[in-house]
Amino acid sequence: MKIIERLETLRRLNRDPNWVNDNIFRLVSSPQLAVLACERIKSAPGNMTAGEDNVTLDEISLEALQDICASVRDESYEPRPVRRKFIPKADGKLRPLGIPSPRDKIVQEMVREILESIYDNAESPTFSEHSHGFRPRRSCHTSIREFTSWQGVKWLVEGDINGFFDNIDHNVLINLLRKRIRDEKFINLIWKFLRAGVREENGQLTKYKLGTPQGGIISPILANIYLHEFDLWVERQQGIHNKGKKRKANPAWRKLSSRRDRLLKQGVGRESEEIKELERLASAIPTVMVNDPDFCRVFYTRYADDWVIGIVGDKEFAQSIKDEATLFLRDVLKLELSPEKTLISHAKNGKSEFLSFRILVGDGVRRTKVRPEGQRAAVRRTTGWQPRVDVPTQKLVERLQKAGYCKTVRGKTFFPCSKKAFVALEDHEIVMRFNSVWRGIYNYYAICDNAAQLRRVMYLLQYSCLMTLSHKHRRRVPATIRKVGVFPRIAYMLANGETKEVTFWRPPVWKREGAAFVGLEDIDVILAKAYRLTRTHLNHPCAVCGSESSVEMHHVRALRKGNKSITNGFNRIMSAINRKQIPLCRKCHDDVHAGKYDGIGLSDLSYIPQ
Repeated sequence: MKIIERLETLRRLNRDPNWVNDNIFRLVSSPQLAVLACERIKSAPGNMTAGEDNVTLDEISLEALQDICASVRDESYEPRPVRRKFIPKADGKLRPLGIPSPRDKIVQEMVREILESIYDNAESPTFSEHSHGFRPRRSCHTSIREFTSWQGVKWLVEGDINGFFDNIDHNVLINLLRKRIRDEKFINLIWKFLRAGVREENGQLTKYKLGTPQGGIISPILANIYLHEFDLWVERQQGIHNKGKKRKANPAWRKLSSRRDRLLKQGVGRESEEIKELERLASAIPTVMVNDPDFCRVFYTRYADDWVIGIVGDKEFAQSIKDEATLFLRDVLKLELSPEKTLISHAKNGKSEFLSFRILVGDGVRRTKVRPEGQRAAVRRTTGWQPRVDVPTQKLVERLQKAGYCKTVRGKTFFPCSKKAFVALEDHEIVMRFNSVWRGIYNYYAICDNAAQLRRVMYLLQYSCLMTLSHKHRRRVPATIRKVGVFPRIAYMLANGETKEVTFWRPPVWKREGAAFVGLEDIDVILAKAYRLTRTHLNHPCAVCGSESSVEMHHVRALRKGNKSITNGFNRIMSAINRKQIPLCRKCHDDVHAGKYDGIGLSDLSYIPQ
């Protein structure tokens, strides 16, 4: 537990944003921290993918972790180059994917844990409140929630940094780290990751003088440290340019209201046509001056390298903010904004996109219930200046078409079609795959004001699922509907003989009022890390023979209930105990891989890991 207390002390000291940390290298060479790191990453997707050294997390043991820490401690540790692989994107282009060695991931996770304790502790984070990417209890949705509080914003400046992660200047980054870290051994360890290089698909080793480790665990927090300087710059602009406590009253609205009040004093009834007409005209215009020259606001939110600045002011001021941001990023952080994608848009034209949402200021009169801090709830009228977030329905449908879920006629009308890549799967797996795609889309966009537009997406996926099942069984869609229903319902059997059922998912509501904005509950960091230390199986005996010597962890990539190809052999045991990792001595581990334990049952185990 000593390492947990040290991390908590580090968090407590760094509540002071001016605190400079020294002698922290000893933490990153702690075997206890290595166990914490291993427990955190062991079940993450992709961690059974081999790196450049063809090694996976399989066979990890306490001895292996101690060897890693010893090499870090004597500074002989050298990260392996990142293995690069190109994967297709939805638009047909290729995205470079970096695959570090799992051993390097463990060391990077140790470094990340320390950096997070310094820069992003829950009590008093160094990072700006406007930064939402790769941070605990923050997400794309919290960034969008910040946008929805921008009352009366008129111009939106959308920022797009050219190849941000590939163009981070190493010297600038290290100098920023040295502001808070005075430990050159720790800094040198980060230097090693920055200089590790990339192993291309053709076997060539490429060294880079720019960029963070591709696919690296430390890359997100290093990116936030780098762009924190831009966050501070925007906050300084807010302090300089924000003026006026509130907008002046709108003379046109005041004139209509005064006339109505005079008529009421003269005894004209509220039900008269003249009074109703005045109230109708007054309710259709803002109560304040939208273009008040004595009122200005600069709003800002950022998720990783995507950011948007909202301006309450004229277009010339928005242009000046854009130009100054371009110069700051170029001169201070050595980054370039894309001229084609860094745009200034009027907030009402609905052309701005942020994090794949369409952001704009809505039209028409709306009445919303608000609860100002310390005051009673009230209904507020808005006249076309309420921020709104919409689903980019057409772009979603086009992405489904490129992924093979629907087809198009002349690029205008889209029809569902069979997803050929799923035809070879079991019926229940087909429905599960479609549910996975559909629920992912819904959970992301259900916060939108026009979330009901997702009906179109659900229709395409629902009938694509039916067509895929029809394609598999060589029958027409009406026959499939008669057999499994218009929302396909499939029964299947698990490996243990239990029968289950899966149905194409239908959302209970279209728009979720604030559900996606609810943050995770605050947890006791000390208890959470203590649990990770005590639950580890690295110090347990072999689950097969009970031996306590040379124990290492046997890993499998995935456990899919009811999938025969996954639950054959020893994987049946893994599926039955619902574990992707199990402690085995070296001899039993070799025998498992050799297939010698394929026929054993739960009763043959020395104990069942819990």
